[in-house]
Amino acid sequence: MIKLVKNEYKKNYNMKHNILIILTIITITLIYKYSQNINIFLDTLTYIPSFIALIISFSASSIISKEISEETFKIYLTKPKKRSEILISKIIYLLLLTIFYQLLTITIYLVIILLTKQNITLNDFIKIIKEFISYTPPIYFIIFFTTFLSVIIKNSKLTITISTILLITSTSLSELFLSITWNFIEYTFLPYLDYTIFNNPQNITLINNIYNINLTQTNGIIILSTYSIIFLILSIIIFNRKDITN
Repeated sequence: MIKLVKNEYKKNYNMKHNILIILTIITITLIYKYSQNINIFLDTLTYIPSFIALIISFSASSIISKEISEETFKIYLTKPKKRSEILISKIIYLLLLTIFYQLLTITIYLVIILLTKQNITLNDFIKIIKEFISYTPPIYFIIFFTTFLSVIIKNSKLTITISTILLITSTSLSELFLSITWNFIEYTFLPYLDYTIFNNPQNITLINNIYNINLTQTNGIIILSTYSIIFLILSIIIFNRKDITN
């Protein structure tokens, strides 16, 4: 399994994604320098997970479909490896990549805080990190969801399009469905793909009261975890039965 994960790293790791994250954080830093408001700067940290989720979706969308369409996956057929092991190794790689991007983000923010000599205690920074981590569940869900799409759809561009549209429009779609009294939407993953909706507790409370629903970060973790397990199981079942020889 470790060798398979290393192989995924060699094939899929893209330095351009690191550069994108760094450039984004540099842009945020410039915003902070312009506003000279440390609170604005720290608040931007809660928006980074959405950007990481988008990058991860690009990686996950082609991790299966691209190899099948380019017929490079046939190489695996010559090795004594179960398909489920190959699929899980790809997911593990994506999970590790996500953790790396999170650590990279936190490190850059810490360096900026130190360089600008902000009056922030260690406890304050730990609190900030905890808040950042609390906004990351959608990233892990998107790994399982996009991998599932990659298993059932051969066209990686179509997979990228679907996952990107969902990430960008999830909040708007949720509001649309709620407006036509489709309240069952709270039990789907859709409202929880963008955790920045929880940046405004008063607004969430208002939405919950108006539509008689219960959107919370805790419920989001439970629902996203449940759907992640479902998509993982479906991915393994479908992938084991998938004809990849043609």
